[in-house]
Amino acid sequence: MIIDSTAITPDLARKINKLVGKPFSLLVRLRMGGIGSHRMCVKAYSRGFEIYFSVIQTYFTVISNCVQKVL
Repeated sequence: MIIDSTAITPDLARKINKLVGKPFSLLVRLRMGGIGSHRMCVKAYSRGFEIYFSVIQTYFTVISNCVQKVL
C-alpha cells in the first residue's frame, strides 16, 4: 500500500499505527544504531500507478532498473 504522507492527519496517523505499529522512540532508534530501509524495488504495479512511475523514470533513470512490469 502506498500512502501520501506529506500531511498526516490524526486519523491517518491512527490508521498507519494500526497497520504497521507505532513509530520507535528516539531513544530506541539511537540504541538500534538508527533505522532505515533499503531502496524499494517495484516488481509490478497496476495501470493506475503508470503515470507516477513514468514521471519518476523521467527524473530518476536509476529507478527504471527496479521497475519491471505493469499488471
